[in-house]
Amino acid sequence: MVILYIDPDSELVERLALLRAGRDDRNRIILQRLEDLGISIEPDELLEKAGKGAVGRPHIAAILMERGHVESIAMAFDMYLARGRPAYVDRPRLPPEDAFRLARDGGGVPVLAHPHTLGLDRATQIADALDWLKSIGLVGIEAHYGGYDGFHRSGMVALAEKFGLVPSGGSDFHGTYKPETLLGTGSRGIAIPDSVLDELDSVRP
Repeated sequence: MVILYIDPDSELVERLALLRAGRDDRNRIILQRLEDLGISIEPDELLEKAGKGAVGRPHIAAILMERGHVESIAMAFDMYLARGRPAYVDRPRLPPEDAFRLARDGGGVPVLAHPHTLGLDRATQIADALDWLKSIGLVGIEAHYGGYDGFHRSGMVALAEKFGLVPSGGSDFHGTYKPETLLGTGSRGIAIPDSVLDELDSVRP
């Protein structure tokens, strides 16, 4: 989920700060599980890798790659850090009902990011999910995604129109952790129409 236009002084930002504190606990447990697997990473090393940003699994993956435990960031997730792998730890979450309510109260626009990762295969599953999410405050869906080809982008735009959602977009740029994904254009050269910004502006609370 992505919240656009959020007020930095809103209650949602305060709740997210609590979630980040929970992420610190998650990172500590991940490091302990890696230690049990014979891979030792010091917390200070992880903080140094993250710099001023929030510390997360991509930083752990980068250290694993630099040390030669894996050949790539993706392999680090596949072997250790993804759901179901030996060092995976679930993260604290904010229920979507609360997230949407707090987002709108704080002037934000809730957008469903990476809809292809929901694990919904059948059209009825997707329809049911979007019906429910819209009923609790969803406003947009990431249709112009950095990893989509033209066919998938067109399909997502049509899905947004069907459910009355704004077809938002993003390149999914993550710096050096996803070197194949470029800022603004993604990995497939997307071009997000200016009309998307106009639509997002029009649905701000």
